[in-house]
Amino acid sequence: MEKIKVFISYSWDSSEHRAWVKKLADTLEEIEEITVTWDGYDLDSLVDKNFFMETGIYDADYVLVVATAKYKAKADGRQNGVGLETFLASAVHWDGMLRDKRSKLIVLLREADSMPRYLEGHFYLDFSDNARYPGRVEELLALLQGKATSERPKKRRSLASFTEGAYDFTRVEELIQVNHPNRRALVNSSDGTDFSGSNRVKYELWETKSPALNYFLALHPSGTITHSAQHAAQQLINAGVRPSDITVLRPRVARPEQELIGRCFADAGLATRVHECTYKEYIWDYCIDASLKNIEPPSPIENYTNQALTYIKSETGELVRVDSALDHIVDVLHKPSKVAAHLVVAPGGMGKTSLCLSVAKQLHFREDLRSSVILIQAESIKKYVAERGLLQSRIETIYDIYELYAKYHGHGRLFERSTFDLAVVCGNLSIIIDGLDELTSLFQERFDVSAFLESLKHLHDQLGSSNVLLTTRNNVLAEETRLEALAIERYELLGFDAGSCRRYVSRRLAGYTSSAALTDKVMLQIEKIRIRDNDGRIIPFLADISTTVVEDELREGKTDEFDVSDDSTPYPSNNDVTDHIVYSILRRENTRHDLEIPEIEVVELISDLVIDFGKRWPISEMRERLQILYEARAKSIASKLELNPLLLSKGEDIELRYSFLGSYFEVLLMLRSFMHTSLEKGAIRAFSRLDQDSEEAQELKHFFRANLSDVEKALAAIVPKLREQAISEPSSKITRTDIEHAKGAIASLLHLYFTIHKLSIHDTTEKLLFFFGLSAEDASQRTLAGLYIKGVFPTLDFSNLIITQSRFHGYRNLMACRFGGTKFMYSVFEDCADLAITNTQLDPSMIDTTCDLGDLREAFSIAQLSKAEEKAMIHSEVSRFLHSFFRGDRFIDNKRQFIKFSSKVPGLAPDKFDRLLAEGYFLHTKAKTVADFYEVAPDFKPSVRKFLSDGYPDSRLKRFIAEVR
Repeated sequence: MEKIKVFISYSWDSSEHRAWVKKLADTLEEIEEITVTWDGYDLDSLVDKNFFMETGIYDADYVLVVATAKYKAKADGRQNGVGLETFLASAVHWDGMLRDKRSKLIVLLREADSMPRYLEGHFYLDFSDNARYPGRVEELLALLQGKATSERPKKRRSLASFTEGAYDFTRVEELIQVNHPNRRALVNSSDGTDFSGSNRVKYELWETKSPALNYFLALHPSGTITHSAQHAAQQLINAGVRPSDITVLRPRVARPEQELIGRCFADAGLATRVHECTYKEYIWDYCIDASLKNIEPPSPIENYTNQALTYIKSETGELVRVDSALDHIVDVLHKPSKVAAHLVVAPGGMGKTSLCLSVAKQLHFREDLRSSVILIQAESIKKYVAERGLLQSRIETIYDIYELYAKYHGHGRLFERSTFDLAVVCGNLSIIIDGLDELTSLFQERFDVSAFLESLKHLHDQLGSSNVLLTTRNNVLAEETRLEALAIERYELLGFDAGSCRRYVSRRLAGYTSSAALTDKVMLQIEKIRIRDNDGRIIPFLADISTTVVEDELREGKTDEFDVSDDSTPYPSNNDVTDHIVYSILRRENTRHDLEIPEIEVVELISDLVIDFGKRWPISEMRERLQILYEARAKSIASKLELNPLLLSKGEDIELRYSFLGSYFEVLLMLRSFMHTSLEKGAIRAFSRLDQDSEEAQELKHFFRANLSDVEKALAAIVPKLREQAISEPSSKITRTDIEHAKGAIASLLHLYFTIHKLSIHDTTEKLLFFFGLSAEDASQRTLAGLYIKGVFPTLDFSNLIITQSRFHGYRNLMACRFGGTKFMYSVFEDCADLAITNTQLDPSMIDTTCDLGDLREAFSIAQLSKAEEKAMIHSEVSRFLHSFFRGDRFIDNKRQFIKFSSKVPGLAPDKFDRLLAEGYFLHTKAKTVADFYEVAPDFKPSVRKFLSDGYPDSRLKRFIAEVR
């Protein structure tokens, strides 16, 4: 290879700048294929400088212009050697641009706004950041070799494919492998792709043995049938293969009158019988076991009444209202579209679960559609985890959720991951996940929401399937723009208007002879309560419970009115709509049935059962607990509780009538335990697993805001108790799991409080110490044990603190905290490093060897490197400054205008020189009359001489450096 000749044009700005240019020249010259012409190598006092510059520029393949402010000034003014080089280089530049539309000049920008005038608008490489030097050199080398930034890809797609959606089915081999482990590709995806010119070829050709030879032609959605079939036929002939039969897999159903593929094969001279089916037909008929097709159907929802929903139409951005949520969702789930998944957002009690059950009922085992449905409810997975623990479960794909669901339900056979994915891709399986936000709360960092949503997009992009439905109570799963990028359609359930509410009630009461009068009574009751959402619509939960109350009256022959009171509940709650409805129902039931125990004890009982079993528990368990609490009265109380309209009898079990009440009673339990400062295991476990973005966390934050003073008192009482448990050793009374739950509870409670109460760093630290029983006013060094911080948390002042037996997880603000006289012992740091913070006060010496540094180790290494670079820079600037008063081997005095002040070290700036005079480092002398002169103070001269001559800063010079830095 002929060597690349490079000429470097630069100005002699300073010794540091010349050193940088030498580094660049050395970097390039070390490469065998490059020859560098640089004055540092090739020019001395005996060489004709003008001839050197002329031949260097004209003979070079590339001219590197190292642009600085001084270079620009000389180039634009045609001054000195830079001016002559500019005269020569500009001629070469414009000659190349006019002749070849290409210049051989490459500008290396070292300083901002330093582009020479004749090169303004020209391409440049930014070399201003020394930290990015290696990367910029790689870019420069690519340019010198004439390489483009990226290699052009092979033509694999056509514009025409975008009219139908650009899908790329990459899982053909997996599909073939399901039934044929012994297989080989005659034409793989790459070889079966040709979009050059007018071609639209996209297919794969496979041969299998079982033991007879079989052949599969798999057509891709972006290719045309005729082009692909003709190409495949020719490839079979070229391979000497003339199959008697071939199975053709295609994305869409062929029109009956078409026999395109058979004709293409016949035209090529192949007498091959063609058997066509879609991918969806092949998966359903030949790959899925019958037992997996007909999964047990979900329980139907009686008297389901449609409600409306809204969504933003992606193509136009307009808000679309659909009157029938059920019909719309069923329709979109079994049709390919540009939507990867459908996300329904609505608060608790709005009917998400009812919608999911109704959709699942309509889509269950549809032989006509060659599809079925899997309904996954978060509650079932929560029960499985409660029984088995999280183990090593991690959620990144929809199959991960399905696997947990199938295990909980004890399915004898499970889909293999590959078959499951293919069934979803081809539209054979519709997947409904009800309560996605509850799963993210349950698994927390083990649920990679981003990877999960991206996996849905990846499945969709294979063939355009759109058969995934998700529900959530909030929209914190992803930003709106992120959902749009992932092709996830977001819907909002609107609840009932008066008309749909009446239809629902009328349907519920249709079996009674006085149904019309009863319907009017319920509607009058709902109107009387006047509880609506923000848009004035009726919450389905209210409509259902009001109708249930009327039905109970009919069965029992009583006509008690159901009044929703706005009185505060006798137990800690937010006293919002749901609280008032639930409390009013409990109070009404107590009056009607003479329950013998107050409402608060009913809430406590249900909350305890929910935290241990979820929304469904054995009747025997409830009776056993009542027996312990109330002895002789237990049987009577149990029989009356089972009549509560909030509960349903399910054989040997009791179930909450409404799914969202599980979360509701869990929050009540956490509030009860917190405000009573009691260490109830269930509550501590719930706090430890709390996802700060969950609906439960939002309810807790709402309570904290409204009761801040009481919350602070409770924190000061319960945090020390939790801390004592968290730092204890495992024993017969306290298990290792209990200890971990206590640590998590501390982290959650602190996060809840400091999220809703924004304070200064001083006040935040003061409050934190108060919760741990320490005084912020105490200036002595104190010990803080059992501090657990997780995730986003405000900065703290750790000065004069010994932190021990603590853990910091994902606390990225750690390095921005204040430290001084700080010591960490027996503590763990996980994912706390913020590499963007290079001037942290946190020093490795503050962290004892008993600690686990985690990624702080890397951060410290980078910080130390930065400090070393900063120290070298400061020493260089100080040396340059002091050389203003020292020449050769002696001291001199100097005029102020010739002193080399620094723009990098604050204390060596011109406006800080008077301070150095005041400190006695320099003297002002009037020995000369032409101007004021300054010199180094006599007692400072020995230190300066040693530093400038030997590079050694003694204690006096170190103090000087500390003052000016």
